[in-house]
Amino acid sequence: MQHKVSHLFFPYVIWSLVGDALAYILFHYGIVNWYVRPFDLKTIQNLIFLWTPSSITGAGWFVIMLFWVEVGYLVLYRLLRLGTRKKDYVLLMLLVVAGFVDIKLCMEGLPGVRRLYRFVLRTVWYLQFYHMGRMFRLYWEKHVKRWRLLYTCSACCAVNVLLVCMYGDKVNFIATSNMESFNSWWMPLCTSITGTLFWYKVMQMVFSRIGQVDIVDFVAENTFTIMMSHLMFVNIPNFIVYFQIRGGSTAFGDFPVQKFVAGAWVRYSPATRLVGFFCGLLGSLLVAWLINRVQERIAGLRSVNQ
Repeated sequence: MQHKVSHLFFPYVIWSLVGDALAYILFHYGIVNWYVRPFDLKTIQNLIFLWTPSSITGAGWFVIMLFWVEVGYLVLYRLLRLGTRKKDYVLLMLLVVAGFVDIKLCMEGLPGVRRLYRFVLRTVWYLQFYHMGRMFRLYWEKHVKRWRLLYTCSACCAVNVLLVCMYGDKVNFIATSNMESFNSWWMPLCTSITGTLFWYKVMQMVFSRIGQVDIVDFVAENTFTIMMSHLMFVNIPNFIVYFQIRGGSTAFGDFPVQKFVAGAWVRYSPATRLVGFFCGLLGSLLVAWLINRVQERIAGLRSVNQ
């Protein structure tokens, strides 16, 4: 538990406060209003249990969700004394059923009633995937690795295409941070499994072809920093367009100015999305590199002093 607090919770809080400080600077100079005010008890509760105060580090909702899922799973593990195959499969069935009930309650609007309900429903929903990840590592991965790439990926695609043909847009679900916009109580689990399995096999094939690559390892080792900082850079193209509009340009009449001023989650044109993707990737990698260099320097100074 101490390791999870020091390596997940505290860094999340620090990044959240840094993001809020940056949002305040942008607000103070009248650029955008991404700063959440006042910083009161409700904001602190949201920070600890739900998401970051500012949308500039909005992807951090996944980090705090993961923290509480790990805490909940640790409690379950000790209470149920997990560790045997039989108990693991029993818990899997219970969590899947709980997930179905969870989504059904979400479809009825329960997450919007109280923040506590949203926190509980989100944690319960993701517990099943955390447990599946553990079971995959212990029981399933050795078998899945032997599955043929073409057959596995084709089956995953076939399932998703069939669902799209049968249910159309109802297959889509977004905003799991809020646990809203679900159209089915069972399809989110189904498409999550097919999507995860598809990309696992693809990455298995890529790794077998190219082996270890330094840049790939660097990305994998710094996913936390990338997650917390990428929105700062993804919005660079949006800021360019926004400043041109403020300067009097009429070339971007369809740009959602009010939406952009209110939050960092704006997707404008295919061009800004593509440029934003590379800005987000390269910018967050640069931040990760700088942080690693600082940490190495501090570690070096400590070793010298010792």
